[in-house]
Amino acid sequence: MLSPEIWNFKAPDSLVKVEKGNIVNNNCFNTIQKLHHNHLVSVVLPDTLRVPQNICETLKNDCEYYKISNVGLDELVNINFINAFVRKGIFISLSINERIDCDDCMCITPNGFLLLSLTKETYESLGLEGTPSHYYNTKQRYVVSINLLSNHFKPGKKNYDRTKDRLLTLKKMTLLINWEPPHLDICPSSVAKYFDDLKFDVQVCLPDFQMRTNYTIKVPNFTMDNIHEFVEWLGMFSLESDLGGGGESYLSTYETPQPYQEYGQVKFLQWRGFFSSQQINKLLEVLISHLKDEEKPWISLYVQGFSDVVVGWDLQEHHYYTNGDNGYVIVLNSEDYMVYQHMCSKKSYK
Repeated sequence: MLSPEIWNFKAPDSLVKVEKGNIVNNNCFNTIQKLHHNHLVSVVLPDTLRVPQNICETLKNDCEYYKISNVGLDELVNINFINAFVRKGIFISLSINERIDCDDCMCITPNGFLLLSLTKETYESLGLEGTPSHYYNTKQRYVVSINLLSNHFKPGKKNYDRTKDRLLTLKKMTLLINWEPPHLDICPSSVAKYFDDLKFDVQVCLPDFQMRTNYTIKVPNFTMDNIHEFVEWLGMFSLESDLGGGGESYLSTYETPQPYQEYGQVKFLQWRGFFSSQQINKLLEVLISHLKDEEKPWISLYVQGFSDVVVGWDLQEHHYYTNGDNGYVIVLNSEDYMVYQHMCSKKSYK
């Protein structure tokens, strides 16, 4: 027998936002720009015999990122580093192997903010100004925001010197970094060489790419009226769940939403890595071009952020206390697009 407390335990709250528009306006790019640190990307192509090579390679070519071990955060406010990489091109970074609900975490956003999510003990010993976490009423976590691109943030200024000195007291972290140079003639590996010259352990990481083909699949028609059922089907298909609806148990039976079409081949593409919003933009542009070249009923793009990252959408605080959702689905056809945006609950915890 289940205890009453477990039986009545509510599912984590989530926020869902649906946006619809005309593909000519390309407003869906605005959503992409708001999620800075992206980990998993998948594409579903119905009624497709062959996937164009440029789609497969968009998030493979020149999408290397780097893992740097045992980095003191004071290195990230070094003025030479800021001028060479944060001010030029697109730089993002985040800590790994740290848990957003109980450890100290950091990230750097494309607009040049170094953000720290700290435990109460770390924050009180750090001595830099921050704000209590929105999600913990007991003030067990704090967020510190440092604008690396501020005109006043430079050596010789009191705020800069104090910040650099206090960051020296924090423990070293393992970071992922991704840098897109401002010009094509500059090698993206320059940022890796910078840290290598400082004698850090630098590892190059390549995105993992997988592709599969499913045969004789019932695919629901994409309309703006059945978007929740359509997104549910995309999730079932992506996870290779049973879509046949022929199970013996009622609880395990799933039926494809109607109306639907049956296609001989449906392609599923998936990348795992560390992607900037600009790299996701490039993939979306390729998918839109593919729609114009070949008649397809629709194409879907799913993007998922990291669980343990300081911010999710824009500069809004992220958390993983219950669900940690920060992802979106974009579905395109020849005329319209739909963005299905999944966000963390704004509920705070006692």
